[in-house]
Amino acid sequence: MWWLLLPLSTILLWGWLETWRIRVRKTHFSSPFLPQSFEGYRIVLIGGLHLRRLSFWTNRVQEIVNNLEPDTLLIGGNIKPTHRSDNAQTHKLLNEFLVPLQTKDGIFAVQGYRDRKKFWDELPEGSRLDLLSNSHHS
Repeated sequence: MWWLLLPLSTILLWGWLETWRIRVRKTHFSSPFLPQSFEGYRIVLIGGLHLRRLSFWTNRVQEIVNNLEPDTLLIGGNIKPTHRSDNAQTHKLLNEFLVPLQTKDGIFAVQGYRDRKKFWDELPEGSRLDLLSNSHHS
């Protein structure tokens, strides 16, 4: 049975390292229906922040986002680390996370499956974030 330890340890280590990996995928979209003003427009999407604390990892995400020079930043839900995370604490961390981010046209978010229990109803006044929930923004 001891021989199972090496493959199991390797799998667990790989899984742990993979959770800290930041992936950047660049995609070009074109359509004859888009106005010329969208030529070169940059939208950056972040998914699954799961904010427990600000750390080297979140600082790296901020650096990557700013280097991409987004016109608009989209946050694809799951900001809370767990369903039971304190909303006020997560909002505080989120606001601190957003402070250094540079965008021309704003920061938008959609609700993730962990962002429940009135998380979006308790968005602090003056937040830089706009929630898109059955809505749109021009």
